[in-house]
Amino acid sequence: MDEKKKLFLAEILTKWAKADDIATCDGCAGYSLTEHMIYRRDNMLCPECDLPANWSSSFSERNHRRYYIYFDPAQPATRRIQWGHPTEGNPLYRKGDKGEVVNCKRKLA
Repeated sequence: MDEKKKLFLAEILTKWAKADDIATCDGCAGYSLTEHMIYRRDNMLCPECDLPANWSSSFSERNHRRYYIYFDPAQPATRRIQWGHPTEGNPLYRKGDKGEVVNCKRKLA
């Protein structure tokens, strides 16, 4: 992490975060907001560890939100992208969020 990001994170933690706002994931030992965590089989999981197979996530710099990407091995040239977490019961799940299918541009060797 570069120095500017470290200072920004330190400021956020000092000014706004309370002791119970951030939790540690039992799956990856990473950090997440407590309100975004979910309990599964006596484990507290972050949104990333709670993803089903073939799903990943990324962060939108423009919208300042996480989005979710589904990769279908049968259709490698497309991805389905949505804002809500794909797992029902997850705090970030959005009922009715079907996302949209996008075509991927591949670089030619």
